[in-house]
Amino acid sequence: KYIILPMTKQTQTQRGLSQYDYEYHIAGDLVALPEFLVPTMSALSQLYQLTPMLAFRLDGPVYGKQRHRITATGGAYTPTETRMFEDNIFRCAQLAAEQQGLVRPVSRPVLMVLIIGCVVPDGVQRRIAAGEKMQGFEFIPHSKPDRDNISKSVADGCEKIVYDSDCRAFGSLELKVYGDKAYVHALFFEASVGD
Repeated sequence: KYIILPMTKQTQTQRGLSQYDYEYHIAGDLVALPEFLVPTMSALSQLYQLTPMLAFRLDGPVYGKQRHRITATGGAYTPTETRMFEDNIFRCAQLAAEQQGLVRPVSRPVLMVLIIGCVVPDGVQRRIAAGEKMQGFEFIPHSKPDRDNISKSVADGCEKIVYDSDCRAFGSLELKVYGDKAYVHALFFEASVGD
């Protein structure tokens, strides 16, 4: 369950790279945390002073970071899905930064929180509709894409917008949840140690 906040919606399609429409949701309020994350963030706030910096949500196909491909002639290229996803993350972060007043990338430690929405597989939907008894773990997304590869794509896509280098992300919290559609909800917090 999400705490509902006012959002501005802008829809753009990646030119020539995607057959999908990506929707950019730029949160008007940076406290857009799912209720289940509030205790975790409260615990982290006892270790660090966390200042909200940026929040956005990108609806559309989610791709993890893929390895570079090598051509027959020895050249290398980034797979189209990875490039498309990172470009859309960059554009969404850029729009969010403009709206939320993030003037320049920070050079301080940043905590990245990602909620990764996954579509419920057809097989699970059929079993639920049939009233079939299911084990608890089947209600938790535990298939591809890997959360750590998604995190790397988002971190790379936000470089030069949120931070000057993705090495500034000193930690990340990634959770995969089932939803109506695929999305990435990203929240960034500047961290410091209190007195």
